[in-house]
Amino acid sequence: MEAWDFCRRWFNATEQEQEARGYKARCNELLVKVLGVNIDAVKRWGSRFEKMPEYHKRTLSYADTLREVIEATGKNEDFLVDVLERLKNKS
Repeated sequence: MEAWDFCRRWFNATEQEQEARGYKARCNELLVKVLGVNIDAVKRWGSRFEKMPEYHKRTLSYADTLREVIEATGKNEDFLVDVLERLKNKS
């Protein structure tokens, strides 16, 4: 997953919000936290992170999938209870 798309989805940002002052800085901070990389590395990836190494794209894809699962479980308490019960039974 491309970093710019990851940020857009994470922040649920509109086109206008993506062009707003401070949005790129928020994305930089998010990528530092999610990927565990240095802010200087993120800043070297370009204006829309087009130079980000390929291996980080896979990590962002996994993180986005987890975000979606967490959002889905928050909307469906029965599902969350079922998942927690299955995790308990596996230990």
